[in-house]
Amino acid sequence: MFTIVIPTWNNLDYLKLCVQSIRKYSQVEHEIIIHVNDGSDGTLDWVKAEGIKFSHTEKNVGICIAVNHLVTLAMHDWVLYMNDDMVACPGWDAAFSQAIESTDTELALYFSTLIQADNGKSPHIIKQDFGSSPKDFDEARLVGEYMSDARVDAEGAASQPTLFHKKWWNIVGGYSVEFSPGMSSDDDLLMKYWVVGCRHFRVVGASRFYHFSCKSTGRIRHNMGGRIFAMKWGITQKEFFQQYLGTLSKESQGCLYPGFPHASLKGKLRRAGYGLFNDYPLGDIGGWDTAAGAGKWGDDVCPSSESSGSSDTSQEKKQTWLILSHAFNMDGRAASQTITDKIPHLIDLGVEPIIVSGALGYKDPVLEHHQVLSALPVGLRFDLRHYLKNRISNQFLYRIALLAVTILIFPLFLIEKLLIPIETTWSWSISAYLVSRRIIKSKRPTLVYSTGGAYAAHIAGYWLSKRFGIPWIAEIHDPMVTASDTSQSIRKRFLMWLEKKICSQADIVWWFTEMALARARSRHPQLGEHGHCVEPGVDDPALERTPYRRGEHLVISHFGSLSDTRNLHGFLEALQKLIGQDASRASKIRLHIFGGSLDPVSERAIRMFPYPEVIRNFGRLETDPVSGESGRTQVLKRMNAADCLLLLHGTEAFSEEYIPSKLYEYLWTQRPILGLVHRNPQLTAILQEFKHWSVDEQNNDEITRALEELYSRWSNDQLQDNQLITPYTTERAVEVIFGWTKKMAGSTTPRRT
Repeated sequence: MFTIVIPTWNNLDYLKLCVQSIRKYSQVEHEIIIHVNDGSDGTLDWVKAEGIKFSHTEKNVGICIAVNHLVTLAMHDWVLYMNDDMVACPGWDAAFSQAIESTDTELALYFSTLIQADNGKSPHIIKQDFGSSPKDFDEARLVGEYMSDARVDAEGAASQPTLFHKKWWNIVGGYSVEFSPGMSSDDDLLMKYWVVGCRHFRVVGASRFYHFSCKSTGRIRHNMGGRIFAMKWGITQKEFFQQYLGTLSKESQGCLYPGFPHASLKGKLRRAGYGLFNDYPLGDIGGWDTAAGAGKWGDDVCPSSESSGSSDTSQEKKQTWLILSHAFNMDGRAASQTITDKIPHLIDLGVEPIIVSGALGYKDPVLEHHQVLSALPVGLRFDLRHYLKNRISNQFLYRIALLAVTILIFPLFLIEKLLIPIETTWSWSISAYLVSRRIIKSKRPTLVYSTGGAYAAHIAGYWLSKRFGIPWIAEIHDPMVTASDTSQSIRKRFLMWLEKKICSQADIVWWFTEMALARARSRHPQLGEHGHCVEPGVDDPALERTPYRRGEHLVISHFGSLSDTRNLHGFLEALQKLIGQDASRASKIRLHIFGGSLDPVSERAIRMFPYPEVIRNFGRLETDPVSGESGRTQVLKRMNAADCLLLLHGTEAFSEEYIPSKLYEYLWTQRPILGLVHRNPQLTAILQEFKHWSVDEQNNDEITRALEELYSRWSNDQLQDNQLITPYTTERAVEVIFGWTKKMAGSTTPRRT
């Protein structure tokens, strides 16, 4: 019989399946002991109800401390350490028993053969997919096929499940706490066994476990295990595995101590560098928990004597979120509005936001808000253009200042443009990363939240998550990769790389349309249940509205940016047809355009339009220096005053995965919307839900018919407000996202490593 020790941290669904499989597929009954870290997700109540021997700490004490403690409680000599996201296969224990009997020493380590959907290039892991979580786990197929890949015992080392004799675990000191909370503690354990003379490291071919690879390591701050290993032993982990463990099958059985390790030149240099410039391991331990064992402990608790009521740890705790957004607090910008509007709702839910943004918007006077410029010339000029404009009111002086900056950085600007033609503001990620490093070390935020539009925020989020092991959530505004883009440009390859990193490494990632999510998941199956969709929405603008009254003109208003593929050409063709049927309509119809510069296609269409009096271009509405009204407030008032709001979607493949953010503001006006849509069922469904027009953007006849109906209804004074309240709000989106993060902090969406 073995003692099986399992540390767990709010991962109840996986733990239930793990324990069930041990009970079901073991040939004899083994002692199971579980260490419950926190347990506020119901784990503590469950182990009590199941009568399982357990210990409990009110916080997560890490793998090293938890496993060492569990071993002290073990009743049997041979102890198996395994993770809670593993499922035992039939005969796993019999195979281990046979391996022990075939070896004449207790100084040995045995490892199971893992089955995973992704073998991570390990020769000891069988690549078979039987599900990514308990929800889609195919147990029947696993039991039928788990031995289909024949494996014999192999000399070498693997990861958990690990079987060892308690005597030698205690002699070598188990897991060393300098590797807390646990990264590289396995490698250190192997080295300690090696230096005391162990040469029996065996991967047992017939002892098999299915592994979901759904670890919880992404929810904690990582220690720099590889660096600590090199400082401690004087050789790198790679050298130890290649030069020592890798030679086991070739060594002479007659030599008692073959291949004793010695410090290498590489290891010595790294030891010196790490020791000179960093505080390892104490800095890592201090950055994780300076007193991991100082909380409340419950050792070997009898479940029947304990209350099953909720503990204080189940109460909500205040969270600090580090938010990366290049365009935060920019008046009238969709990329800014999407995140800026979320902040009050996050605060209401107990989140303390720390913002790192570009210098384009206005510095928040209340929040901790760090504004940083891009690190390299292309992005720096882009940032300074907006920064100077916000601070120099005189147009002449502004142009002089911008020209001086451009001349100063031009040589480096040109070099960057030629060598790194990806995204204008990509180098902001460097600045954001450096500032965020200091914030993480001092404030220890709960997670990093990167949001577009600029992709630089996601680059910085990935770097920070990789460096500090901090959970990372990512909000994708616009799809990064589209099927229609068949180029092999540097920009395309960069975006494909970044999308892959987000889908592989982010704990939670969401898009704004179902199609964008579906296509990203098809490109990156590893995204799994970590990918979501949520409409960003807009809150009730709370402007005082007056009931609609028909005016002298039928005013059709368009708000937002235009481009070569999202332009006025098709609409103006249809409008020209409508007016051509009755020239007097030119005096009754007006097209008002609000937004940035006109694109070349729209400019040409306007020049060619035979009724110039119909069109008026207001440009971008900025903050009014007289009234103090923001550009956004002015826009909302103009929206409410329109007879009909024009929504241009675009004609490229990208549009199939995209919904213009202006739609959500349009819905609050309760005014009729004429949506010119390109192959987007989700957008069409939303428009039809609120009784608006949704027509094919490339079908000129269909657009003309919609305009005829619109004109007829206006003529008969039938364009009243629809009185429908939109559910697509920022508050709703925040509640959904916050719910995902709570679930992530529990067990169902741990980070992939």
